[in-house]
Amino acid sequence: MSMISLIFDIVLMAAVFIGILQATRVLIQLKDLRRTKDEMGSYVKEFSLSVNNAQDCLKRLKGEIASNGSELEVLLHKAKPIRDELMFLTESAEAIAERLSVRASEAAKRQREEIAAEPAEEKPLQKLGLGSEQELLQLLKKIKRKAA
Repeated sequence: MSMISLIFDIVLMAAVFIGILQATRVLIQLKDLRRTKDEMGSYVKEFSLSVNNAQDCLKRLKGEIASNGSELEVLLHKAKPIRDELMFLTESAEAIAERLSVRASEAAKRQREEIAAEPAEEKPLQKLGLGSEQELLQLLKKIKRKAA
């Protein structure tokens, strides 16, 4: 029986040695886990600070948008009638320019015809109708006053 006791003691010592090795390995892993936990805690704190900073920035941005947004709405409301007037003036100026162009073409055509009919005589140039030019000048003055 002493042989059985000796084998049993060796097996028991081997089991204790393996247990000590496992416990040592578990302790090392626990240390790593604690270190990782501390690192994770610092990351969470940094992330929390970043989130808080982002929330503060969003609050400030919303406040700026609210204050500037109402100012922009007022400016847009004031600008719409001016835009409409400018569009009207532009359309009128285009119509006047078209009439001037037609009259200038007609006058040039008449002048060419007169020159062709009497090449020996020199005739003074006929004046274009000044009504269209005056209308255009008036419109340009209105635009200048509105811009100022």
